[in-house]
Amino acid sequence: MARKPAARPPLDGKTVVVGVGGSIAAYKAAEVVSQLVQRGARVPVVMTKAATNFVGPLTFQTITRIRVMVDQFDPESVIDATHISLTEKADLVLVAPATANLIAKATHGLADDLLSTALLATRAPLLLAPAMNVAMWEHGAVRENVRILRERGVRFVDPEEGELADGEYGMGRMASLDAIVGAMRQILGDPVVRRPVSPPLVGTSTAKSPSPDSKLLLGRTIVITAGGTEEPIDPVRIITNRSSGKMGFALAEEARAMGAAVKLITARTTAPHPVGIPRLEALTADAMAAAVREAMPGADALIMAAAVSDFTPAQPSSSKMKRREGGMTLDLQSTPDILASMRDVRCRESVETIRAALVGNYQPEHIFALAQALALYDSYQARINDCDVQIEQTLELLIVDKAQPQETKQ
Repeated sequence: MARKPAARPPLDGKTVVVGVGGSIAAYKAAEVVSQLVQRGARVPVVMTKAATNFVGPLTFQTITRIRVMVDQFDPESVIDATHISLTEKADLVLVAPATANLIAKATHGLADDLLSTALLATRAPLLLAPAMNVAMWEHGAVRENVRILRERGVRFVDPEEGELADGEYGMGRMASLDAIVGAMRQILGDPVVRRPVSPPLVGTSTAKSPSPDSKLLLGRTIVITAGGTEEPIDPVRIITNRSSGKMGFALAEEARAMGAAVKLITARTTAPHPVGIPRLEALTADAMAAAVREAMPGADALIMAAAVSDFTPAQPSSSKMKRREGGMTLDLQSTPDILASMRDVRCRESVETIRAALVGNYQPEHIFALAQALALYDSYQARINDCDVQIEQTLELLIVDKAQPQETKQ
């Protein structure tokens, strides 16, 4: 039996130049480079001399199988103008970590080493992942340089808040691997999941399936929820679940890759948030229900990937409940059924749309087309909330009404 050919890596044929600046965060760049290589990209690496004090060039060379470049005047490569050849075929240039020094050079066009010269010579999209002390990141000069670069179209994966290498706590730690890879994926158009697209329900089975790269959802708006809701017992205790939000985030990234405008509503999450997708936080079931109601007008679909609590404390305490002997009883009440409520709304909208379209503008083919659509709907999906029954009844009333002889007005 012939072996099925291996799937083509999602970044096959792409070239991503990775610049590594002089920061303790340079070791994280090796993970980023490894991820890119695993996705099929060609990844030339260029390091500043300062970066070699933290990570050796051999580390990157072993991962990429490509000679790492550091010296702008390397006798082996100066003939082909290394700074030009590095970037002329690049699909993306990533600098991680991007130090305050490298950001300043990129802003003001300084080119005194191989990496800064390559940044000046490239026409490829540029993505910077800053890493520095919190005081440096918050300094007015750095903030102004970042603002200028953003205005020029340079993209950033902003640093994260946390414990820094110098012992301080604050904003300045280089973004996580997931955040950096997510930002690169957005620029390079690499969908999260590569799978064959199922053929349409209606039509012949021999119909050609669309390419996974095609923008099947272009022009569509998709509302997606993610994470686990938190129902407060008191100011410090909650009822929640172990949902990480990972599935909802993956769906959001895939929908965006397929061309959709995504409205992401999140409860509590532990997975890294997808880069470049705006999100609205709704921590409780009531808050999520309200957020979904607000987001749905004009949307084409709702995907409820969030783990919404079925119950919430009937009377949450306004102060921390003290320990007591003999245990306690917690009264719970049901939370809103978000899907059921949205089905009801969409059902009413469908009935009113049919009435508005047919009353006073009757065409027999409209009725037959709608009836056929309802028959197909019944073939593939169970009845939901009697919505299709209501639509059928509306159609029957309209048919009867139109079949009655109309009195001639005098």
